[in-house]
Parts: sequence; structure tokens; C-alpha cells
Amino acid sequence: MDCKHEVQFNGLCAICGAILESSEITEAGINMSHDLKGLTVSRKEAERLEKETAERLRKDKKLSLILDLDQTIVHATWDPTVGEWMDDEKNANHSATEDIRKFTLAGSPLVYYIKLRPGLSEFLEKVSQLYELHIYTMGTRHYAEAVAREIDPRGTMFRERILSRDESGSVTQKTLQRLFPCDTSMVVVLDDRSDVWSFSPNLIKIKPYEFFVGTGDINSPFGPKQTEKTEEPKADPEVPKPDDPPTLAAQTREQEAMVEEQTQQRPLAQKQTELNARQERPLLVDDDRELYTMLKILSEVHSRYYKAADSQTSNTTAPDVKEIIPSMKSRILKGLHLVFSGVIPLHQEPSQSWLWQLAISFGANCELELTGKVTHLIAAKPGTSKVKAALKYGKRISIVTPAWLVDSTSRWAIQDEALYGLAQPSTPQEIENPESTPLDFEDAFEDADNSLVENIDWDEADREVEDCMNESGTDVIDTDSDTVESPLGPPFKGKRKRYASGDGEDEESDEDSDQPRIRIRRPSRSRSPLSARRAETAQRGRSHLSKVTTANSSDGSESPSNESDSSSSFLDDLAGELDDEID
Repeated sequence: MDCKHEVQFNGLCAICGAILESSEITEAGINMSHDLKGLTVSRKEAERLEKETAERLRKDKKLSLILDLDQTIVHATWDPTVGEWMDDEKNANHSATEDIRKFTLAGSPLVYYIKLRPGLSEFLEKVSQLYELHIYTMGTRHYAEAVAREIDPRGTMFRERILSRDESGSVTQKTLQRLFPCDTSMVVVLDDRSDVWSFSPNLIKIKPYEFFVGTGDINSPFGPKQTEKTEEPKADPEVPKPDDPPTLAAQTREQEAMVEEQTQQRPLAQKQTELNARQERPLLVDDDRELYTMLKILSEVHSRYYKAADSQTSNTTAPDVKEIIPSMKSRILKGLHLVFSGVIPLHQEPSQSWLWQLAISFGANCELELTGKVTHLIAAKPGTSKVKAALKYGKRISIVTPAWLVDSTSRWAIQDEALYGLAQPSTPQEIENPESTPLDFEDAFEDADNSLVENIDWDEADREVEDCMNESGTDVIDTDSDTVESPLGPPFKGKRKRYASGDGEDEESDEDSDQPRIRIRRPSRSRSPLSARRAETAQRGRSHLSKVTTANSSDGSESPSNESDSSSSFLDDLAGELDDEID
């Protein structure tokens, strides 16, 4: 039947009820409804409907705001530990559970625990005066409606404007064209993930809300896998095609595994136990303030749009949030020059990194190398060559962690760099391998030796030096060296035996030798180094150095003068050693 009506429902004309041919169904294939999958309209009808919506919004001085649920305005978990903490008033986490809601879905005994983001009630009340609110979630319709009843119990803010994965046509992507196929100039999106929106310029990204530590997004399997690679937003993204049954089945299995993990392993209880081992304090802490920041940003977007709309003339184009939001973002980090160290994988082109593009979208200039223009070094760890070089610049370059960039862009304001400083490694207090570590005697005995030096009688020390130098022929042997031969003759061939002297000192001797036994007294530790050296020399006796002669180059006669010069040279060396010992 040849039907010219613009609205169809499941292969039937919604006006006259005629059964439509496949070609006619294709022509009118735009789905604009939130809760009906089979209701479609033609392109002409879609344009008419959007025009009516735009006129109504302009009359009320409003824009459209699409809100995500999980980790944007609420956080959800299945961990039964939460219910136990809610019931136990003596538990340290009980006070933090006051704003937690719980419910079950039709046909399932599974309990959902939902924590509203701090300030949500005030946020919704104020933002609903500036925007017409929509919900767009990767959760099921039953889940979306249950959450909506908790955050909007009177049903006046969202009404029927709730879109779930059951009707969206895709369980991996979100798109504005699903709800606004013709005109997105008045549509703003608030979501904790930008990749699911293909980095749309309509998006305002909020920092993910994670109240239940370590549980993440319970609906994350139904969405794109998060990667570090970003993409340029498409000019006219298409409505995503319905995902195939195998993909949906795999995502469902993944979510079922998450349910089993949380209900059986109880990750919150485990993390509380780990925390108690280090410090007795509650795991659940609710100090998030992000919605207050988002309210200011959304208010400014609204103000800029209607300021431009009120001043619009026939010669100017209508305002567009796709231009307003990027313009606002670009001034946040304007004038800053950033360099990255240890953050971007080596195999990746730096300009394609999500952190690089994030910084660029907020107005920063990204550099590859440190120069005099650089203001911030974003580093993952200390000790890199760039970090060492940046330290030489002093306070001219702020060395911060990647969290500084993430928080500055999430809150649309430059954060205090001192709160994100890169932790430098601390100097170890204990020596890991003392046997192979040389000691620094000057530092180790700095205080102890001061008292010894102060008590030295320097006149007595001078006399000892003079007496030692007057002992002609005295010679000091370096007994610690294995390469110096003793002038007393060949080395002993007998065994060395240790004797005990009368005062308890050890003595050494050599048996089975023709040489007379020589006893060497070890210097007492209580003696000064100079006295010890002098006593050791005295016990050795006089050396044979005075008997050494040198052959004359012509007749081989002895040369007393050479003997005297040799002795004098030796005494000079000895005096130098003694001076060094005193010093």
C-alpha cells in the first residue's frame, strides 16, 4: 500500500495502520523515542519535531542535557558487604552509608546498592532550571528506571526521557543522533567517559565517581574497551548499528562474572581488611565535590549560549554549544607549555596520546623536549633524564604527576602544583651491604675525634717526631704490602706461631728457621698512632740500611756520600708519613 504518512511503528503506519513495504520502512527509519524501539519517523518529520523542541526550549530559556548514570551521578555495586555495614551501627563505615539506596530488579533476587554522588539533589534541582534533562545509560531499562526513581522520586525532572541499552540500538557506543538526529546545537552531554561518545565536542567529561573502592562501573562490559588512543570527533557520526547477538552474549557473560566476583569474593571487605593492617580507618570516604564544579560549568555554557542568542541578528549564525564548549576549554591551560616524561608509551606517537590531546583540547602547548618556554613537566616517575634536567631550572618548571593534568581538566581550573609534586626517592638510612661499603671516617668520627684532638699535647708530639728522626738508619717496612721485599733477608720459610706477651698482647714468631726469633708487639689501642709506630720501630731494632753501599760507576768503591743521601731521603719520606699521621 502506498502510504505517505511520516510515522511508523513496527512495519505499520502509525496514522492509518497500513502495512508497509520494506522500502517504505527504510525511508522512515529515524528512531527519536526514548522508550520505544519500533517507533520511527521520516527525516522530514524528525526535522519538524526538533524545530518544535528548539522553539520550546528557547522560549523557556533552556538547553538539553544528557546525563550518564554510572560513575557520573551515582556509583553502584552488588557487594553484600555494603548491606552489612548499613545494618551495623558500630561499624566504622556505617556513617558513610546513610545516603546509599538499595533495590532489586524484577525477576532477580540480586541486590543493587546505589550511592548518590555528593550534592546530586542540589545539582539536579538547579540544573533542571537551565536544562531539559535526559538519561542515557548502558544499563538495562529496568535498572535505569529504578535509579531514576531514587534520584527523582516525583518523576518531574526526567519524566519519560530515559534511554537505556535496550532501546539505544548499540551496547558499545552512545550517539547524540539517537535522540537528536538533525540538530545538536543545543545539546550538552555530561559523562565520565569520552570514548563512548567518540570524543564529541558536545561532551563535558566529569571525573569518575568511585565511592565503592575498586568496584568500577557495573555496566562497563556494555561499552567500548577503554584504550589510551583518542580519535578526532566525527563531523556527522552515524547512529550505531545494533550489536550482533554474539557480542551481546559475550558482554552478558562478562557482567555475570562481575556479579559473581562481587557477591562471592566481597572485594570491599577484603580492602577494609588490608587497610586495617596498615591503619585503622574506614574504607568508605565521601569527599567528592565534582558536581558543584560541573554546575558552574553548565551554568556558564547556558549563559554564553543565550547571551549569543539574544544578540543574534539576521546576519549572524545561531549559537552552537559545539563551539561554546571547546572555546571555554581552550582557555583553561592557555599559555602553558607541557612536556611528558615516562607517561607516553615509546611505541606510540606522542601527539596521538590521550594525555597529549587532552592537554591540547584545553589550550596547552605540548613540546617534545625541554626548552626555556616549558612551564610543566608531566612525569610518571623520578630519575628520568628530563626530570633531572628540569630540576636544574629550579622553580621555573613545575614537575608534577599526570594526576595534575587530569584533575585540572576535569575541574576546568589549574590545580595547585604543590599538591601533585613528583615524590623523590628517599635516601636509605641503613647500609644494605656493610661488608662491601667503604666507611667515611671523617663523617663517622667527626664528633668523637674532636675530643681526642683537643687533648693532644702538641709539644710532646713534636719531641716524639724529633726523636724518631734522630734515629739514623731507622727504616719503616710496609707490612701490609705483598710486593715489597724486606731488607732483613729472604722471607721466613717456617711456620708462624702466635705468642701471648706478658701484658696480654699477641706476638708472632717463625719456627724451623735459622733466623733468630723476632717478636713483634702489637701496638696497644690506647696509644696514639705516633707512639704505636715508634714502639713498633724500636722493637724491630736497627736495620741494615746503614751498611748498604753503592758501587762507584768507575771503580766499584763504596760511596759514603750516596749512603748519607739515601738515608737523608728516607728520613724525609718518614717525616712526611709522620706528618700525615698526625694530621
